[in-house]
Amino acid sequence: MTKDDDVSAGLGEVLGILSRRRMLIATVGLLILIIAGALALGLPDVYRSQATFTLLQTEEDSQGSDRDLYADEFVYSLTDRVKRSAQLQVVARELEPYPELAGRPDAATGQLRDDISVEMITEELRDPRTGRALEAFKGFAVTYSNRSPDMAVRVLERLPPLYAEISRATALQRAQHDIGFLTAEAERKRAEIDKQEKHLAEFKQRNFDKLPEIAQANVNFRTQIEREVEAVERELRGVRQNRVFLLQQLQQEQAGPTVGNLRQLEDEYNRKSAIYASDHPDVVALRRQIDNLRRAGPGVTGSSLQAELDGQRAALAEARQRYSDDHPDVRRLVRSIEALEARIAAGESAATSRAAPTVVSVQLQTQLNAIDTQIGGLQARSAQLRNQLLSLDMKLGATPEVEREYKLLTRDIESARQLYEQLTDKRMAAEFQVAVISTGTMDRFRLLDPPYRPSKPSQPARLRIFVLGLILATILALGSAIAAELMDPSVRGSRDVRNVLQVTPLALVPQIRNSVFARQHKRRLSLLTACVVVGAPLAFLVVRLISS
Repeated sequence: MTKDDDVSAGLGEVLGILSRRRMLIATVGLLILIIAGALALGLPDVYRSQATFTLLQTEEDSQGSDRDLYADEFVYSLTDRVKRSAQLQVVARELEPYPELAGRPDAATGQLRDDISVEMITEELRDPRTGRALEAFKGFAVTYSNRSPDMAVRVLERLPPLYAEISRATALQRAQHDIGFLTAEAERKRAEIDKQEKHLAEFKQRNFDKLPEIAQANVNFRTQIEREVEAVERELRGVRQNRVFLLQQLQQEQAGPTVGNLRQLEDEYNRKSAIYASDHPDVVALRRQIDNLRRAGPGVTGSSLQAELDGQRAALAEARQRYSDDHPDVRRLVRSIEALEARIAAGESAATSRAAPTVVSVQLQTQLNAIDTQIGGLQARSAQLRNQLLSLDMKLGATPEVEREYKLLTRDIESARQLYEQLTDKRMAAEFQVAVISTGTMDRFRLLDPPYRPSKPSQPARLRIFVLGLILATILALGSAIAAELMDPSVRGSRDVRNVLQVTPLALVPQIRNSVFARQHKRRLSLLTACVVVGAPLAFLVVRLISS
């Protein structure tokens, strides 16, 4: 047997199978077609009304938020809130879009939710950097399906205001929640600032003279005190010099005539005036002593050797503060002291009695007492100033540590104040946002195309149902024929004989078409006709009952 014979035999077998199973194929195919036709003709018309919204760019979007990233999430969540809202139940109760569900508000509301759908509207954009095509959300469409076109548009007309109302209510709730949170945080931060300011005030009170802003004043004050100390020391040296000269004059006045003393002072004055200026303290002191001696004239006084020795020692101490040991005045005083000590050691206790004190000696003693008082005051003032310097040095030494802690406190307070101001600004912005939301200015969408009355039904797609039924009927009919053939154990044709008996048949006996065959064929046709006549109306009725 050739290859063509095999092909012919295979095609013949296929045709034989189709011929033998034609009744099964016809029955299954007609049954599927009847059901598909019943669905295509029996399903009621459904009308769909649509409203289109465009997404708007809000202030948050202009500040850099990615609108396209969350636009679909916003729309779908808003649709979910609309479907679960009590206002939708009011719409179902007032309009009664499903008469067959009258008296069952929960079922009518559930059916209304199912018939509302939303779809995002996108537009294709091109990324200027990469050149790739991108899809951006431009808006969204809300649709509602109903068997009545008038009811479809009436229900959908109630949805745009409901979308806007619920969107504003949600935004208001979020803004009010933000206001409450920001207010609580601001109050908490205000209490924290008050506590920190109280701590800072106590710290300033403890370290008021060591604060950084007082450091420069302390430095300036220390400089001023140092200058004052120098002035006091300078004045103290001058006063001590005057005391030395006054003490010498007093001793000379008490010792005897003043003529020699006056001549000695004049010689000293001439010698120093040639060296120093006329306003030098030594020159001024000598000139003052010479004037006093000239006014007073000669006189005598009485004095003990011990008192004179003490005076000479005091004069020597004052002179050594100003001059070195090689100075002539110092040497003269040393010689005078040695002579007095020798006289006292020899047993001489007092000088020869002399006349009563002169006016000059009394004046000199008074001036000497005044100078001693002045020296005591200057020394006390110097000690006081030096104590102030010590105190300022301690304060300046403690300033760096105080400054570190002070900066830490002020930095914490400044950070808390900045955060408080930010919270206050955000709260004011949220309060302003509440007012803006109430007016609808911050709506994220706007109705672009209002709902319209549909002119033709959108469902069912009758031709599509019938074509799909035809395709399904063909597939199931052929499949049922193949399955029946595979499960049939009968031997048909020479190939089955050869496969079973392993022998080649000598001849083929054709099918005998007698009266019995005609009756069986007629019976099959009658059964098929009955199935078509009874099954089609029955399927149509079942579809109508199910759809209603």
